[in-house]
Amino acid sequence: LADMMADKMAAMTSETEEQIKETVLDLFEGSSSEEGSTLVNKSVATAILRDGDLGLTRVQIAAVMSEVSIDKKDLLDYVELAKVASGVIAALLNVERQRMLADQMASQKEQEDYGTVLGLTQDQMASSLDANFRELDVDGTGLLTLEQVAQVVLNTLELPPPQFQAVMSLACPDDEGNVWYDDVSEWTYHTLEYIVSGQAAVLSPRD
Repeated sequence: LADMMADKMAAMTSETEEQIKETVLDLFEGSSSEEGSTLVNKSVATAILRDGDLGLTRVQIAAVMSEVSIDKKDLLDYVELAKVASGVIAALLNVERQRMLADQMASQKEQEDYGTVLGLTQDQMASSLDANFRELDVDGTGLLTLEQVAQVVLNTLELPPPQFQAVMSLACPDDEGNVWYDDVSEWTYHTLEYIVSGQAAVLSPRD
């Protein structure tokens, strides 16, 4: 009976994922700058997910972005993105999955290093990033170029590529290519915590 229920849940999850994937693809229709292409800019993709009313938090969107291949021109394939995003959303809708993650998080709270990521508390990480951002912000505008933000994040935290990619997805440049670095300082800890903790398991709902 347990095996039958598991098979039924897997089938329901698969069907749900496919429906969600189609919804995400609809959001991206016409978003590519080239006709017939499925490549979109990373910032555009992040904005579409954020504004698409998909039920994803900013941290979850960053985690999704960390799972997608992004080329040197900051372009990604939105078909691949839709597949990853649908898996995350389907897992969030799976009550049993969420109950399992809650138990996993409760267990983690008992560990000595709970409340830290990369050996830093939230305040320590934000303070380190903020101090390094401000060293480059000689005019005190609160703005830095995307390249400067990337340089600070790499030098301060020395992240592996997927985690670095997730953090940088939080940086949304304005029309002049500048970024409000306070946003990056504020959200980096939560993004990394989500990825390295048991909650990141929602990215692989069938594992």
